[in-house]
Amino acid sequence: MIALDGIRHYIVGNSSGQQVCAIMPCLKDSLDSCAISNKGDTTPDQITDKELGKLIRYSTEFQLINISGDFHNKRVLYLPSVLLSSDSTSTFGQLVKPEELTLNIKNNTER
Repeated sequence: MIALDGIRHYIVGNSSGQQVCAIMPCLKDSLDSCAISNKGDTTPDQITDKELGKLIRYSTEFQLINISGDFHNKRVLYLPSVLLSSDSTSTFGQLVKPEELTLNIKNNTER
């Protein structure tokens, strides 16, 4: 999991607060194998088992992810991104289709 609570400064002199959190799957047990973006040429870590044959190994597998936050401001922008896990080099690391993602937002403007 990664998190950022910071301020972004823009060229025109404006700034905005940014809070980002992410859960990243990793191909191996090393940081350099995490959050790999695929442009069709990234291959998953493949191993061969004597009994089962060719297998794709992932260090992380998510069945369901539920992220919640306590936001007290109406001026919040939510930008979810979810990447696919697959044994195919053409789909591994690609963005999930919008119809496969459910985003539920409930803002609490009271303090």
